[in-house]
Amino acid sequence: MIDFSEQIRKTLNVELLKEHMTLYPPSHFKNWNPVTKHYYDKLNREWATSEKYKQLGECFEIFLQKSIQNFDSNGLFINKNRPNTIGGSYMHKRFVRIGSKGYHQNGLQIFIESFSEKASEDSSIRDPSDRKYQSLGFPIPENHMGIFIGMSAISYFENDQKWGMEERGIDFDTIRENFYELEEKMEAARDWALQFTGSEDDFRVVQDERIQRIRIKLPYLSLDTEDWEECKIQEGLNNLVEIFGNLFIEFSKQE
Repeated sequence: MIDFSEQIRKTLNVELLKEHMTLYPPSHFKNWNPVTKHYYDKLNREWATSEKYKQLGECFEIFLQKSIQNFDSNGLFINKNRPNTIGGSYMHKRFVRIGSKGYHQNGLQIFIESFSEKASEDSSIRDPSDRKYQSLGFPIPENHMGIFIGMSAISYFENDQKWGMEERGIDFDTIRENFYELEEKMEAARDWALQFTGSEDDFRVVQDERIQRIRIKLPYLSLDTEDWEECKIQEGLNNLVEIFGNLFIEFSKQE
């Protein structure tokens, strides 16, 4: 049996995607919530192993696929988070991301991330910058999904995790040049995010010599609706990819 999800990840073929994946409406995910909404927990097993966990990931993959359909995207890959963690706990959120070939997805990504109704925070901290970055948009209102999009580039991690951009086995100066090229795009991303959201309270930019990150809160999505575009997800991703996508593709060609 062919694993079409893996084939799609390798080819980023939009026609193949349309044939083998289904875009379920937001209402399909109503009343489907993890027990612990803000952190990994063994109690979340039923939520994370539900068929809806896979289906929501496929919906997000469709949006990402569409956002890059006009790009020469051979150097990109799509990665979905696993339902369980190494410690035997289960996820409290769903995320799917585009990465650049050669870089670890935690070091360089354009992402979609979602949380369930009544989630009060995201307590999962992999990098200290998350604390400035993850409080945006909480709590999630009842009967709504909270969806975030953004771009995250981390030159190196401070906890010895081998995920950062500098872990790629190429010339260090090239890595830093890539990082600075992303930095040059951040002002355009900031200007677009303000225009897109209409408020500085609905997005967050975190930058220093180690990180370039932008996170955008989409309008809370009612779980009674049939229309994903009530949260402007495709519009938002299209613009993010317009700003950063060509750089991701250029980076993938480096040896």
